[in-house]
Amino acid sequence: MITTKFDPKRPFRYVRYGRMSDEQQNPRSPDQQFDEIDRTKLRQGYGNWVHVKDFRDDGISGRYKRKRPGFREMLDGIRCGLLKVDVILVDTLERLGRVQDIDDIRQELRKRHGVLVLTADTGFTDPTSTVGQVYGVMESARASGAAAQKAHDVLRGKIDTVMMKRWPGGPPPTGYRLAARSELLTRRNGKTVENVYHVLEPDPETEGIVHAIYDLAYKTGWGRTRIAKAL
Repeated sequence: MITTKFDPKRPFRYVRYGRMSDEQQNPRSPDQQFDEIDRTKLRQGYGNWVHVKDFRDDGISGRYKRKRPGFREMLDGIRCGLLKVDVILVDTLERLGRVQDIDDIRQELRKRHGVLVLTADTGFTDPTSTVGQVYGVMESARASGAAAQKAHDVLRGKIDTVMMKRWPGGPPPTGYRLAARSELLTRRNGKTVENVYHVLEPDPETEGIVHAIYDLAYKTGWGRTRIAKAL
């Protein structure tokens, strides 16, 4: 058995793995997962880690281990020694596979190949520590429930939308209105689909209200109650 000591100060060599289950999902889902991994790595101060490669599977269920070319390439590379890494980074544990297989996969990677699987939603907690083992039990339990995963995916998607300077949903703030835009996206299977999204633009009918509020606040020092009465 190979034992791996988790020391995040070491320049860990890592790969990122991303997956979406259905072709009807947002085609940027794996990219969003990679972005979340990078944000977590930056937030934790692990800038010395060395990025080796990315693997992804688009539109393939987690229950199909043999039908996921990205997953198979990653595991085969580690098993035969051609892919030399210390850790595999995933957004959530569910992206690695279905709950029945997750523990076996992590145990094999850690004990036979000295490779740890770390998840962004736990802040890359050390899976060999007591806290990490507790997280592992919780992750496995959570993996069987779709609600938590969907909530995380929705939040990640909204962050990605905002980073692209697009409106993530809901009514626009006063002084703005929504303008529809569209783009053509090419999926990895070669199929082209139209993606419609919205951006904020000034609303000529209401933007004067916002200017009036800020002008009153600046000139008078009033709070919201007096400004509301004045309007």
